[in-house]
Amino acid sequence: LPDTFECELFSDEPRFEHPLLAGCQHFRVDRPEDIGGIPESHFYGVGEDGDIIENTILLGDVEVPQDGLARRKYFSKNSNLAKYHFETDFVYTFDFFSNFFVPSRYRLDLTPFFSIDLIPYFNGYPLFMSMAKEKASGKYLWATEMWHKRLLNHV
Repeated sequence: LPDTFECELFSDEPRFEHPLLAGCQHFRVDRPEDIGGIPESHFYGVGEDGDIIENTILLGDVEVPQDGLARRKYFSKNSNLAKYHFETDFVYTFDFFSNFFVPSRYRLDLTPFFSIDLIPYFNGYPLFMSMAKEKASGKYLWATEMWHKRLLNHV
């Protein structure tokens, strides 16, 4: 696992933490004035294939890769990740997907023959699909939770 990945699956308060930049499939940074005036029915920075067009130029470092796979690898190292922070003057776009997590079943389907039911591991809490958290203070900037009706029976 990357050095930036933190996991406490079997603790009283299970958690997985993985930096946004090392986990999202597609990422871009834009200036608000560059995306203003675009109709709500259109998405800025999206290719014809529907994927976000990777753009890390505004991070100001030519060493940051411009393709998703290389960027994830680059930011999976604490030494690279520590150089950056989010600026409030920019618009950040993240694109996530998982080919192992099955939301309708709340399971990890790792192979056709091996599946893990996640309900017992979350103690009735929702799964954080993505979040931004300030590490120094522990305060959440935003979070997206995923609930499943079976979680309510587990409490």
